Amino acid sequence: ENGLLLAIFKSKLLPADALYEACNKKNVNGRTALDLCRDQKTVLSILDTIELNRMDFSYFDKNDNSIIHHFAKANFIDAIAKLNENDQENFRKLLFHVNGNNNNVFMS
Repeated sequence: ENGLLLAIFKSKLLPADALYEACNKKNVNGRTALDLCRDQKTVLSILDTIELNRMDFSYFDKNDNSIIHHFAKANFIDAIAKLNENDQENFRKLLFHVNGNNNNVFMS
């Protein structure tokens, strides 16, 4: 479990706007803290802590992969289900998106 990442997301010391800005911030490869996290329990705890409608899950990294691609590669089935519950229309678009290698999420 990534305790530090989870503590940051649960911290009451940070203003909510700053937290969501940080959550949506992408690194040089176009990835966010959530899709870089390698522990599903941590990801699920974060998703349960934040307001999902304030997050931008419709981004693609430099390799044209979505957060769902990254969760599928990590076998984060429960995290993928949580994103589906949040916004089914956007989820469907991301699910069938084809990346630069002509792969969709099912091929991850």
